[in-house]
Amino acid sequence: MNTSAQKEWKTVAGALLPLTPVPDLAEASTTLSREFPHLRSEIDGILRTQVGRPYARLPFTILVGEPGAGKTRAARRLCEILGLPVTVYSAAGSADGSIIGTSRQWNSSRACVPLQAIQRDLRATVAIVVDELDKAGSRSDNGRIVDGLLTLIEPENASRYHDPSLECPVDISPVSWIATANSLAGIPQALLDRARIVHMPSPRDG
Repeated sequence: MNTSAQKEWKTVAGALLPLTPVPDLAEASTTLSREFPHLRSEIDGILRTQVGRPYARLPFTILVGEPGAGKTRAARRLCEILGLPVTVYSAAGSADGSIIGTSRQWNSSRACVPLQAIQRDLRATVAIVVDELDKAGSRSDNGRIVDGLLTLIEPENASRYHDPSLECPVDISPVSWIATANSLAGIPQALLDRARIVHMPSPRDG
């Protein structure tokens, strides 16, 4: 890490940041089922992924359903109930791959989105909700968010991700990722293969 990055990131550089313990899952299920009665079974399925974990971390999950199904709100509340600080990153119309961070050679250099969240919340376990993933731009002139996301969620990459702004490896493996989409069409198969896909009914179907 260069000198300017060390100053900017002194609050987290080399620090052992706290990991959020898994909360009472029965209580979490009761709370979320009360708020989203039409998603009871879907939410319980996601919560089951936390059984026996040493700390709260959701596997990469895509919530897919029609507009009005409450995907974004459900994703946010699920993370909040698990005690994970949430960042919502809109993919709709995204025309670049800046989610992975941008080079320090530019004045507008920024760390990758999960690392920004870690610095802000001073926790290793944060959650990123990538909203409307199916509406992300498809041009690759400046990188694509779907390709960047694939890089960030890969376990081997995440544990030693080389951030282009900090110019050093960082560990973002405790980060939780949830994406929302109205349809899976247009989302690369490589990303779908790595996702837990949860089909969400609309409230009127519950």
